[in-house]
Amino acid sequence: MNRESLHRMSIKSLIILGITIIISFIFTYHNNGLIQAQSNNIKNNDTINDINIGSFTFSKKNILDQMINQTSDSFEYDDKIKNIDYINIKKIKDPFITISKNGISQDAILTMEDSYMDESLILTFSNDNIDRLSKSITYNTSAKSQTDIIRNIDFYKKNDKKSCIIKLKLDKIYVHTIIQDSKNLYIVLQRPKDVYNKILVLDAGHGGNDIGTASPDMEYYEKDLNLNIVLELKKLLDKEKIKVYYTRLKDQKLYLKQRVNLANNLDADLFISIHCNSSKNKNANGVEVLYNDRRMKDPMDSELLSKICLEKLVNTADRYKRSIVGSNGTYIIGHAKIPVALIEVGYMTNIQDLKFLLQHKNQKLIAKGIYEAIRKAYSYLD
Repeated sequence: MNRESLHRMSIKSLIILGITIIISFIFTYHNNGLIQAQSNNIKNNDTINDINIGSFTFSKKNILDQMINQTSDSFEYDDKIKNIDYINIKKIKDPFITISKNGISQDAILTMEDSYMDESLILTFSNDNIDRLSKSITYNTSAKSQTDIIRNIDFYKKNDKKSCIIKLKLDKIYVHTIIQDSKNLYIVLQRPKDVYNKILVLDAGHGGNDIGTASPDMEYYEKDLNLNIVLELKKLLDKEKIKVYYTRLKDQKLYLKQRVNLANNLDADLFISIHCNSSKNKNANGVEVLYNDRRMKDPMDSELLSKICLEKLVNTADRYKRSIVGSNGTYIIGHAKIPVALIEVGYMTNIQDLKFLLQHKNQKLIAKGIYEAIRKAYSYLD
């Protein structure tokens, strides 16, 4: 090999070495940042819930109420986060995420979205000085050796170039609380059962390109009627002290497994799925409710829940009463580990039922009947 060839090879080697060093530096910087998952012990949850906000601006805004995102709760905070000292931080028993304030502007606005359908927490920092913010917020993957609450972290800029987004994929669904000291923000993660006395999962069947059944002329889809009823029901449930997790509040495709997993992972008190029926027999009409006849749980089980739903709905909306039906072969019914009722509110293949279902006032009546059933069911659990 001649001298010129050796010289070219030496240059190539130096270039490769330089690139390797740069990549190594970037990787090290990326994995030794300022967001950490931690787990300590606390014996007083009042410390966690004593919230005001400090130098960060937040505003309470439930995106669900505006039907912007049916799979999450989203909040900005207007209050002031109360400062806590190091001693109190050491007492926290629940896992928490630490976010350093270094490099973050004092007027930064943080929006926190609980995307519970995919067990994720999305943090959006709106700030004019986006370059400084993006360099200041990173994460430490070494925390995974201590706890597996964080499965994955994505860090990126929003299209408007004025916001940074951190998406944390968690190991399960949590309720999030923010506290702070002089150096850090702390997002405390608590299981819903430790926070809420009552948890309900409400499912609007079908959605997206899964239309469900339809009217004979295909002008009206089941997915839309299911959603309309759930939205009316939400107006009533918003007045109750019940934490409701909705599978969807807009037209979106969801798999059956997603719906059931939400209810099971939350260990919800009740799981109610709203549907419309159909039949080749055009005379078939009325309300029926499907239940799981294998899993019994005192003081409430799937059969009792279904009986309550049937009685309250037919009485409130003045509909024909069919029956409750054991239907473990139906995916949602068979895979639910909690009291479940799948309510068929009427037949879209029946002219009289369809006319009833299409009227908004009647959708409100159906929602009222299911609402009364939920209240009755909780009277057994209280």
